[in-house]
Amino acid sequence: MSVEVGAFVGDGNYVGDGGTSLQILWEMWPWEEMRVHCPGRYRVRKGLGIDQDPKQVLAVVRAKHPDPNNNFFRTLVLKPSATRKDAVFVARFLDGGGGLITYCKCDPQGKETYVHTLNTDTNLRRKLVAMQVSSDDIIELMK
Repeated sequence: MSVEVGAFVGDGNYVGDGGTSLQILWEMWPWEEMRVHCPGRYRVRKGLGIDQDPKQVLAVVRAKHPDPNNNFFRTLVLKPSATRKDAVFVARFLDGGGGLITYCKCDPQGKETYVHTLNTDTNLRRKLVAMQVSSDDIIELMK
């Protein structure tokens, strides 16, 4: 089964700036655009998903995908650094672009919570450049 490229519709503001996987992610939760300096970037509303790690989120995307056997994303995990206080999980969707950026936070008691952001393809590329990702930052690279 082939996957339609450019299938992302979202809220109608960035139609085609992502594929089927991004649209599936869009349909999982209510999202709100992060308007200040972040066009094409959305965060989950009302704290939903804070207890779901990004691998669980991607498992749902894969299960709902029309071709669940296709390896349609690449991920990397960035360690905290002098410019990044939280570990960051990035998944780029290969079936039309866009992706998930999740900030992995830890409270004083050691409980992990997650802040998920949906990113159109154009914004994901911009954000990765802004984050100045280098190979020294990468904890894990998965295919």
